Amino acid sequence: MNTPETVKKDSPVECGGPEASDYLRVRLDGGVVFPSTHPAQGERDKYDRLLAYVWSIDGALVNRDLVELGHGDAPGYGKDYAHKSIFDALAEKAEADGLGV
Repeated sequence: MNTPETVKKDSPVECGGPEASDYLRVRLDGGVVFPSTHPAQGERDKYDRLLAYVWSIDGALVNRDLVELGHGDAPGYGKDYAHKSIFDALAEKAEADGLGV
């Protein structure tokens, strides 16, 4: 997931970043999550960040929620991945609805 920066060294906090962080903190803090990686993407990106789908204890795909609410997107860095068509459609709808970033 690509969300606006909030803790990048020597960089300003980006618009929408605190809202994305707050959403995840409230949604997941103290809860159980189930991460899963996708073989086409590998486990880490070029910045050594973990690339994973995050499922909550209630069965929701948290990545999907982030995109649907406009808190971020899933660029894929030029590689195909599971849920891409869903994420793309949700990102377009969030943008059309003026949500988040």
